[in-house]
Amino acid sequence: RAGTTMDARLAASEQYLIERYLPRAKAAPPAPAQIDRAALRLQKMFIDVDGKGGQLLAHVCFAGTGTPILGLHDPAGSSRRMAAFLNAYVGKRPVIALDLPNAGESDKLLAPAAITIEAYAQYVATALEALQISTVDVIGRYSGAQVAMELARLKPGTVKHIVHAGIMLFNDAERGDLLANYTPSIAPRWDGGHLVTAWACLRDMSLFWPWYNRTRAGVMRRDAAIDAASLDARVQDLLKIGDTYRNAYAASFTYPMAERLKACDVPTLAVEFAGTGAHARLAFAKATAPQVRIADLPETPAAWPALFDGFFAS
Repeated sequence: RAGTTMDARLAASEQYLIERYLPRAKAAPPAPAQIDRAALRLQKMFIDVDGKGGQLLAHVCFAGTGTPILGLHDPAGSSRRMAAFLNAYVGKRPVIALDLPNAGESDKLLAPAAITIEAYAQYVATALEALQISTVDVIGRYSGAQVAMELARLKPGTVKHIVHAGIMLFNDAERGDLLANYTPSIAPRWDGGHLVTAWACLRDMSLFWPWYNRTRAGVMRRDAAIDAASLDARVQDLLKIGDTYRNAYAASFTYPMAERLKACDVPTLAVEFAGTGAHARLAFAKATAPQVRIADLPETPAAWPALFDGFFAS
């Protein structure tokens, strides 16, 4: 009889297995591959990145030829936000989209205070090494492109081209205003008010720039991306990172962007939708770093590869 306590029952069960099954046990077969490397579709895989069991989620398709394209998301997003940029390349060029640490389905590998663009770049470099990928072209949404710039500094020769899908470049007054107002807390509240806050902030990010400038001057002059499906996906991503998104945005806002952009010797293209509040930053980027190319991002994703392919071929 095993006994009356849980510990006694577990011990008896363990002893039973040892006595009856261990002597004739066979080694377990190797674990199957996470993905089919020949598949012509994006698949999920987890990448070991810290030697302690910590992992990053990636959406990958290794079919195709040429330099792999790496997609890096914005502070409150995930690899899902990169699908529109990468779908056209699936099966044609190798494609990798990462959930950065603490975001999406990746592990919370960074303490909030330790979140920096440099720390993100270190994890991206480790993930690429694990995948045995030595060079990439990068499409980065907002802070994702900053991570690409830092990756280029950390591992010279790794990054061949960088597309800034929205460029995080601000003057001192804008930076101070954003740090003070852009990221209200979404810590769970007993009445569920944090859910309303998260939803309203993301909705208004598609309507105004900045989202809290709900005035005529702040209106974005284009169709808003506030359909239920896309807004719901963005809210989910925000809730997954939680209040740590405040640190992620702060890391981006305080990154020495003008200095890094001037010094960047990797071919760089900055794009943005016409009519958005961020569109004016294209000219700011060109004035800051004349080597940067700028272009309006077409409204239809189907037209994006034509723009990017010419740049990647340069």
